[in-house]
Amino acid sequence: MSLSLIFAVSFTDHPEGSMRDADGAGGRQTKQIRSVRDSRRREVLGRVREDPIQTMITRLAHISLQVRDIQRAIAFYRDGLGFPVAFEFARKGALGGVYFAVGGQSFLEVFENDPPVGITHFCLETDDIDAFIAGATAKGIVCTPKALGDCGTWQTWLRDPDGNAFEIHQYTDASMQFCGGTCEITWQL
Repeated sequence: MSLSLIFAVSFTDHPEGSMRDADGAGGRQTKQIRSVRDSRRREVLGRVREDPIQTMITRLAHISLQVRDIQRAIAFYRDGLGFPVAFEFARKGALGGVYFAVGGQSFLEVFENDPPVGITHFCLETDDIDAFIAGATAKGIVCTPKALGDCGTWQTWLRDPDGNAFEIHQYTDASMQFCGGTCEITWQL
C-alpha cells in the first residue's frame, strides 16, 4: 500500500469528515479509498490465523520503556492522558516504575533509568505459554525457560534475528496487572 493511500485512508477516517479532492467531489474518491482499505484489511486478516504459533497470541500485552524521571512520566501518562496505574514497581523501597492500563488488557510498562534507553521491549500475551514455547522450539526458535515473573505472570523471552528482545506472557489469577500492588524489582534494567 502506498504512503499516499495510507495517508488518504487515515484522512478519510478523520472525525472532521471525508476527504475532498480539489474540485470538492471527494465523495466518490472516499468510497473508492474505503473499498481499497476494506479489501486490503480482509486480505491481511485472512492470513492472520494460518500459523499455529500465531494463533496462540491473543494480543499485544504491553510495551516497555525507560524514562529519566518517573514522576514526570506519571504526570504525563496518568494525569495528562488519563491512563490509570495498574500497579507500581519498587526498587530498594523507592518507586522505580509504573504499569499503566491503556485500554482493554493492554498496558504501558514504564521504568525510571538514567540514562533512559526509550522502548526496551514489547510483550505478547498467550493463553497457553507451554504450548507456545513447544511450538516455537519445534521451529528452532530459542525461548528462555518458562518462569513466574515477580508480577505473578508466566513469561518467556525470545530474540528476533536482529537481537531485539521481546516477551511472551500468560496471566495468572495472581497477576498484578489485574490485582494491583507493588512489585519489587529484582532484576537489572
